[in-house]
This record gives sequence, structure tokens and C-alpha cells, in this order.
Amino acid sequence: MKKIFNYILNLVLFGHTFLGNNNFKSINKSSEYQLYKVKSELEKNLSEKIENFKNKKNVNIEVFSIQYLFNHLINNKYFNQKILQCIDTKKSFFFPLPSDCLNIINKNGINVNFTKSNFLWKLYLILNFTYQNIKFIYNFKFYFSQKEPNLKNKTLIYLDSIPKIDHETEHDTRLNNFYHWCIFFLNNNEKRITNNIVFFHNNKQISYQKMIIDKFQCEIIYREKYFFDNLKVYKYLVSYFRSLVTLSKLGIEFLTALNSLHELEYIKKTNTKIAEHSFFNNSKMVVKPMYLNYELEKDKKKSDYLYFFSTNIIPLCEKPQEVPNLFGYRIQNWSSYILWNSLQKKWLEHCIDKDFTSYNIESIIPFEGKNIFIQKNHKRVVIFDVPPKKEEYFNNYMHVENLYTVDYCRKYLTDTVTASISECNLEVFYKIKRNLKSTDKQYKKLINTFVLKEKKFNIFYDDISAQSLIQSSDAAISIPFTSSALVADVYGIPSIYYSPKDLNFDGNFFPTDGKYISNLTELKKWLKKI
Repeated sequence: MKKIFNYILNLVLFGHTFLGNNNFKSINKSSEYQLYKVKSELEKNLSEKIENFKNKKNVNIEVFSIQYLFNHLINNKYFNQKILQCIDTKKSFFFPLPSDCLNIINKNGINVNFTKSNFLWKLYLILNFTYQNIKFIYNFKFYFSQKEPNLKNKTLIYLDSIPKIDHETEHDTRLNNFYHWCIFFLNNNEKRITNNIVFFHNNKQISYQKMIIDKFQCEIIYREKYFFDNLKVYKYLVSYFRSLVTLSKLGIEFLTALNSLHELEYIKKTNTKIAEHSFFNNSKMVVKPMYLNYELEKDKKKSDYLYFFSTNIIPLCEKPQEVPNLFGYRIQNWSSYILWNSLQKKWLEHCIDKDFTSYNIESIIPFEGKNIFIQKNHKRVVIFDVPPKKEEYFNNYMHVENLYTVDYCRKYLTDTVTASISECNLEVFYKIKRNLKSTDKQYKKLINTFVLKEKKFNIFYDDISAQSLIQSSDAAISIPFTSSALVADVYGIPSIYYSPKDLNFDGNFFPTDGKYISNLTELKKWLKKI
């Protein structure tokens, strides 16, 4: 179904002769920044609309609709591809967007076909409304499948979009998983939790578990929508029709908020117990569920958090503050942010440009993979990279100032592996940051060459935790500026950032102290000290 929908969308937007993975090599730097400027202005416009909504009765609905618009229609590859196609072919731009957004695009020198765009916008709203009604029917399954566990005298914690987390921690108490970290964070910040905790999450790969974390009895339970446990059908229907009535009074452009408003109305009508603490991460950082705002207003003891599972969120260039803001920071409305360090906070202050509540943990968030323990027979270094994507990936998603080009990443991996094995006779643990589906083919070949030729070269994928590989090594090398270097610091393992070329990074946002090496000779010297 998804493939068919994407095919139809590509056909409508781009035509049968257009390839969605076009590399757009004819586009120069100035044209790229013109496009970045458009997206930044769109975000600014939407953030100003949110500010104007603050004192309105239906503020939650209106804010959610704007967040949804930005996340699903502006900050995606189809929007990016369409603008790139129009620059490449000099054709007029058409896309399902409201008129104020189209005006901004038109004012930035891109000829907009308003008639087609307005038609597509209304069509999108109708199709989206249909989809939401299907979801409404689909949710009836919870009546038959989801029975509410015993929640009496228990603290509920909701974890959204988490990976498959390792439950095995008995090998080393320092290698705590994400559940440990959540409890530690809440305790450390004087958030009230009982000795009995229920973690709800939405990852199908994580099965039901019981575990003891320090003094806490914990249950790990998968739920798509935990608040629909023991679904009350009559109230479910009433709250749905109530949502329809509310949206009909506001206008067609707010129909995208139907499902989220329905969740809110159902929770209000049933007085369903909602998690005391909800953790969301930057993979879904723009759109905040409507019910969370309601719960926070009703009970000040409750909290929702947006945390970053990495520090590598800043454009890697000399002046990142001059790069247009593309990612929706200004239209977010999270209660609190959880940040790794003060550098990340400085960047967020720049992007959000208004006061916000944050917690600087000055530590790490153990978010990925299984913990493994490998005995050391040789001196060992672990190498962390960021595999270069296929060129069309960066064009599709408009990653500004892409440092991780094929040439840069090949040189990084060649230098670090060769210096470690050939020059210093070290065993290498190579940790790939992500799976290799969208990785450049040349880079894949280079990895395979090392696998075949170097006996001391060992490869690990994203299902293995960085912290356990670091704990099993004598030193760590990270490509700028991945979080693995900070993980190594926490565990007292010598670590550096290595760049195959010297780059002048801004010390206000990047750790440019003695940990940064951009010279192969200096890298070899550092490795020989291990």
C-alpha cells in the first residue's frame, strides 16, 4: 500500500519522466542556499503563527496542525525534490500547501502554480482525513487485544521511538541501558517515582519483560496506544464525533489534527491514567501529541521531555550559526529538553531563539544496541565513523554543509585503519553508525577490502552498543563530532576526534580542544602511546 501511494505521489508531483532520485548535479551552491532560505522562512512564518495562537481557545489544535504541516509536507524529501526539479528544469512549482506558504516560495524567486497547488492541498486534506478515519476504525482492535495491566501505586513512564534495548546488564553495572538511565535521570532531578514502574513503549521488537533495576521493580510493556487499554467503545465513539464537531467549526485546514484531538477527547472523557513522565527523542521532534499539553496543564507534576540521542546535530562548518534553520526547532513546544552538554544547549538556544527549559546531563544517553563483552588478546582501538550516503540522499533531504562526503569518509577510514593496524600493530573494532542500505557503494567496497585483507579488522553494526565496544578497547577514534568520544570520556578510555583534513570549527559549538587531530602524523603518534 505504501509503495503504491508513493508511486502515485511521485507521478502527480513530478511526472512520469522524472526520476525521484535525480542527483541534481547542475545546481550550484548559491541555488542550494536559496532553497535552504525558503525552508527557513517557511519555518519562521509558521512559528510566528503559533505565537499568534497563544491566547486562543483551541491553541492546542492549531499548534498541532502547524507542526503536522511542517513535518509531513515541508520537511520531507518530496518537497525538497520538487523544488530542486523546478530549479533544474525551470518549470513552475506546485505542491499541496496552504496559500501563505506558497506566497513565501513565490517571493523567493520560484514560480508557483497556485491553481494546481490549491487543488492538491484540498485533495491532500481529503485523503488525509480518509486515512485518519481508517485509523479510527483500526483502533477498535484495542478493544479486543489490549487489556489494562495493574497500574495501582505504580509510576508510568512512556518511551516513544526507542530502539531494541539490551536487557542484559548483569555483566557490568557500569553498562546501563536506557531504562536504567531514565530512572537515574528522574531520581537525580527529584522527579517523584514509586518503587514499582511500568515502562510503556511502541517498539514491536521489544517483548514483555520484568526486571529489577536497583530497588525498582520494572515492567516493560509494548503498546501502540497505551491509553486505549481496555477500550471503552461508547466513550471512544462519542469523543470521536465530538472531535469532528470541533474541527468542523475551525475549518478544513485543521482536519489533520483529527486523530490527535480524538486521543485527547477520549482521555478527558474516560479520565484515563496517563504516564507521569513521557520521553520523546529527536527522531520525532517536531510533532507533539495534543494530550501531553492537556496533561501538563492539568497536573504540574507530570512532565514530557525531548532528548537527543546524539550530540552530532550541528551543521559541520566554520559558521554553523549562519546556516538556515531547517528542522522545525522554532515550532516545537516541548516542556523540557534533555541535552548532553553545554555546547548542545548553545546550539539549541540559537535555533529556538526563545526561552526554554533544559537539563544538561554532562554525560551520555545509552540509547542503542546490545552490550557485548570481548576479551582482549591484543591492544585494541575502536573506530567510529559516519558512512557517506549516496549523493541523492543529501539532495533529497537537503543536509546543509555535508562534511561526510565519499572522499572525506574514505580518507578517514583508510587513515585510521591503516595507522592502527599497519603502523601500530593494533587490533581494530570498527563500529558502523547505521545500516548500509543508503551508504555509497565505493565506501562499502572499502569496508569489504579491509574485512578480506586485514585479520585484525573486526566489524560491528548498529545492533551493538558503542559503550560496550569502548569498554572492550584501549582507545577510541571518532569522526567529528560523533557522540562516541563523549562515551569514551565517561568510561575513562583515551579518545580523539580525527579529521583527514584541517577544518576551522567554531569553539562555541564544537569541542575543539586537544581531542581534535587533523594530521596523519599526529594520529600515528597518538596511537603509538597506547
